[in-house]
Amino acid sequence: HCIKHHMLDAKWMAFIDIDEFLFSPVADKVTDVLGRFDGAPAVGVFSPYFGSAGHEQRPPVPISRAFTKRSPLSKISAKTIANPRWIRAIRNVHLYKYWRGETIDTMGRPFQGDRPVLDLLRLNHYWSRSLSDLQTKIQRGDASTPVPRDSDWHFAAEKDMNAEDDASILPVLDRVFGKAEDAAKAG
Repeated sequence: HCIKHHMLDAKWMAFIDIDEFLFSPVADKVTDVLGRFDGAPAVGVFSPYFGSAGHEQRPPVPISRAFTKRSPLSKISAKTIANPRWIRAIRNVHLYKYWRGETIDTMGRPFQGDRPVLDLLRLNHYWSRSLSDLQTKIQRGDASTPVPRDSDWHFAAEKDMNAEDDASILPVLDRVFGKAEDAAKAG
């Protein structure tokens, strides 16, 4: 629906989940990075899974500051930022077929999910947030199927999502929000 009705409204559309934060480790604006890929129909962005970092309840700070532990990069997903005018067909909710060309990674290579590149674009997936948030997610059920969520599986998966420290988004937050604070002081 979005592609069909809004393909002319945007040069790029990111097809991501509500619990994912898209950012660039090297630029304040994602659009500054996307300009490098104007000739491609889409850019694949890798999405590491972030866990609870041991928090039973969600701390009173932004999610991206509270949850800085993630799964190993061997367990990573990916999403697509596509030029909607190039999309010919939908393969699944995150992958598409194009009139010409294919999804590339940020190094300009054909996109493959087995070699993560996190240099120019990243998509942190805050999969569980706190353990109480995860319990709520399990009880709510899956958004795309009527199958109930398996509590044991979700809590086992969540343990793997706390294996490595990853605070890569924090300097970006400091740069972006620091600039907003400076502008507010000057204005």
